[in-house]
Amino acid sequence: MIRILKFQFPGHIWQHRDIFMAELELKIPEVSENFKLKYNDVDGAILKVRGADDFEKFVKRLENTTEDEEIILILERVQSRKPSSANSENHHRIFPSELQRGKYVGNGVHGSVIMARHEKSDKWYVIKTILSQNNDKKEYEKEIVAYEECSQSAYVVGYYGCEVSSTKKELVLEYMDRGDFRQFGALPFPVHQSVTLSLIRAIRHVWNSGPGYIHRDIKPENILVNSQGDVKICDFGAAKRIDNTYRIASSAAGTQWYQAPEQLMGQDYSEKVDIWGFGLTLWELAMGPIHEEYLNGFSSYEEITVDPIDGYPESLAELITNW
Repeated sequence: MIRILKFQFPGHIWQHRDIFMAELELKIPEVSENFKLKYNDVDGAILKVRGADDFEKFVKRLENTTEDEEIILILERVQSRKPSSANSENHHRIFPSELQRGKYVGNGVHGSVIMARHEKSDKWYVIKTILSQNNDKKEYEKEIVAYEECSQSAYVVGYYGCEVSSTKKELVLEYMDRGDFRQFGALPFPVHQSVTLSLIRAIRHVWNSGPGYIHRDIKPENILVNSQGDVKICDFGAAKRIDNTYRIASSAAGTQWYQAPEQLMGQDYSEKVDIWGFGLTLWELAMGPIHEEYLNGFSSYEEITVDPIDGYPESLAELITNW
């Protein structure tokens, strides 16, 4: 069986996405029941997991392909993690000048990221450096404000402080020591379900933070995990504050493959574009990384062919298809 995802605009998909987020947390437990899983969406615990055989096969595959056995433990923790309601440490201000700088970690939308150690507490953080482009201070200040207003959540990486110079700003952020979810490939369904719920709650929090925000860059690389199994979103370099009355933006931002059709066409859009990236992320976390040569086979966003997802309930495939 070949499943078709149809990305049609501006018709029924927009209408579905208007009510999508409000219903999604109800749909996920319904999906899990169809897979003979019982999900407790109050505290985030998955109970009576009967997909254990599939999970064991996934663990064995990891054992055969990686020397880092801790990855197996991390995924087990994600599967049963009970997250707290907020980032409890965010009220402690920590500044880049207080930290001992370590190795390079990677890049965000507007800057580079390095590890850094706080000597007094012996804790690790990351420093994200945002360079001023064409001396436009307002542009690189936006990410600072977005972190300040959005990071008070168990589902968003913590923000601790920043320092400013004439050419750059540096942010101190929470260190998620196991990196992003792209490295894990296709996730077993119980883990996928737990990550999905964390992502739903993260997006809802971002939408309701401050005046309201659109993240605009939801993708697997921006979903991080730590050794305790906490799952959080990061990188607010593309985030945009939105008006609570009109909730419309029109500027381009984010990663092209995860952008909604209205973004690609230069039309006005709202926070619903985050659901487009969310749906593609669900697909990728279930199927494994989508390679560039695969994407190049499609001439437009109107229709994409997706192979069946082994080990996943049909209702989840329908959910992804009809987001």
